[in-house]
Amino acid sequence: MAKVASVPAEDAVAADVEQQIEASVLRTAEMFALTKRSASSAYDYAPSKKVRVRTKLNDAYLFEFPDALLEPKAAAETADLTPTPSEAAALAAPGPAPAPADVVMGGHPVPSAPGVSIEAEDSTTADKPSFVDQVAKETEEELALKKRKIAASNINGDASSAVVEYKKQTETAAQFGSSAIVRRRATQVSKPKWHAPWKLKRVIAGHLGWVRSISVDPTNDWFVTGSADRTIKVWDLASGQLKLTLTGHINAIRGLEVSPRHPYLFSAGEDKKVLCWDLEYNKVIRSYHGHLSGVFSLKVHPTLDILVSGGRDAVARVWDMRTKNQIHVLSGHQGTVWAMETQATDPQIITGSSDSTIKLWDLAAGKVMTTLTNHKKAVRAVTKSLLVSYRDGRCRV
Repeated sequence: MAKVASVPAEDAVAADVEQQIEASVLRTAEMFALTKRSASSAYDYAPSKKVRVRTKLNDAYLFEFPDALLEPKAAAETADLTPTPSEAAALAAPGPAPAPADVVMGGHPVPSAPGVSIEAEDSTTADKPSFVDQVAKETEEELALKKRKIAASNINGDASSAVVEYKKQTETAAQFGSSAIVRRRATQVSKPKWHAPWKLKRVIAGHLGWVRSISVDPTNDWFVTGSADRTIKVWDLASGQLKLTLTGHINAIRGLEVSPRHPYLFSAGEDKKVLCWDLEYNKVIRSYHGHLSGVFSLKVHPTLDILVSGGRDAVARVWDMRTKNQIHVLSGHQGTVWAMETQATDPQIITGSSDSTIKLWDLAAGKVMTTLTNHKKAVRAVTKSLLVSYRDGRCRV
């Protein structure tokens, strides 16, 4: 007998659990019904409730709400929601629309649904305005503010502040629809002045091979040249007379640099050597070893005792001028480093390579800052103003 009596009790518990699950599912579906039309919602709205809410909103606040806010179900499911004659007569009567028994008018957080008990609203929820009332109030305030602005502009003699502001816009700004976007003014380039063709003043001869490098003394008293005959010659700038010949390389000389702060001359060649010459004694005092192939470019830092060299091994090496230590190996190019430039401010080192790129380096970190990639062929020369010449016959900024 005990087993037989326990069966109805278990059925009652199972039915209660199923009812609670169904209520929870319905509540969750109706919670997302405003943002996503759920076809699985089994909650049945009362037709009279929909019609009365829509009519009240249209008559009282002149709002046209989208169907997604008032009808969570699909339009095919709500096609038969037409008011009955008795409901139409009740709606046509003057005064506020009567609230049916199944409509929850309070500010309850949970909608009415089968299996959900709604308690009587307390004083806190009774005085709280609904969302529709808040939207209507804000809209009325905005309309009143616009009317006051229009009235004030009419008194001052202007038709509308918006029209006056539109008149102030330029033709270009009105074309783009915003005063913040203005057409850029064309760049004005000064026309160069014509001058007579340059005349050859002097031909200086003395090398036995191709002159591949040249550097001028900062005082403009003399200049040096390096040649494929493995010699360095010092010339007087005013007279063009040969002053000195330096020998020490065993292959063509490809780079020369005169230090502006020291009595030093630096040379680099295809023999992988980077040499420092003391011009007071006219001999080599330091040699910088590290390049794996010929060295083709050379530069001295304008404010630091640093020397930078680049070559066929596709790297630029930063040297301590006095201790001969290698500070950085600036790797990143895919070809010979043909040209370089140094300056006191960042980027302190600029290199141009046969991989048609120009790299701007951070000297402190030893890493590349920016890579310029607009050339089509090898970059052979770089200046501080970033005017770059290269083999395809063009010059780019």
